[in-house]
Formats: sequence, C-alpha cells, structure tokens
Amino acid sequence: NLAYPVAWSLKPLAGVRFGLWGHAFNQNRRDHGRLSQAAQELKLKVARRADAFFAYTPGERDKLVAAGVRPERITVLNNAIDTVQERKAYEDLLRSDGRRNIRNRLGLPDDARVLIYVGRLRPGKRVEFLLKAFAKLHA
Repeated sequence: NLAYPVAWSLKPLAGVRFGLWGHAFNQNRRDHGRLSQAAQELKLKVARRADAFFAYTPGERDKLVAAGVRPERITVLNNAIDTVQERKAYEDLLRSDGRRNIRNRLGLPDDARVLIYVGRLRPGKRVEFLLKAFAKLHA
C-alpha cells in the first residue's frame, strides 16, 4: 500500500499539517515477503514523520509507540463508527416490515435473539469476549 508515502510526498506542495488514519501495520499475516516488509518499513517511516496519526485501537497505538511514533501525536478513534446514523437505520428497519422479512428469509423466528459479528476472525478482535458476554446475557 503506497497511500502513506504518496500522501507524504504531497505535503510540501500543499503546505499543510499531515495526519494519517488507518492501519499502520500489515494486516495480512501470510504476506512476509521482502516487498511486503519494505512497504511496511516505508509506512512506519512516514508514520514517524506525520504530524498526527489516528489509530483504530489502543493496541495499535501501543504498537506505533513501540515503532517510534511519538505518543502525543497519536489519537485513538476506536474504529470511529457513526452510532447515531446506525441507530437511525436500525430504528427505520424496526418501523418497517424489513426486520420480519429478513428473519423470514433466514428462517429465524420473530422472537429469536440474533448476534451479528462483522470482522475478521483473529485474536485481536476478541470474538471470544463477545461470545462470553452474549452467553451471560442469554443465561
């Protein structure tokens, strides 16, 4: 991913502060080739020079600090989901027949509890914590 270095190269032309937002580390655990490692080093070099870095999680912040990014330049956004907009969409769905139609298509009873997880299945996502919490709610 060359987005970071390309954006960094435009900074002198724009004459503005430079902030990054996103994953600072390669999320693909299977890709450990030389090109991937070089791209990762380039991303971190740019991250160290950025005026700000918006990280998705406290864990990513910790990794950035360990990689040499100054902590005062990092802000954790906790995935930055617009819950107001999501809540409105959910309420609109409940007001319509959409909920019943979806449950019918999936063969789910109207009163069944449904848990939906959207994301990769990897340890850092803590899906086991979500399942344990759901089990406690269901007990």
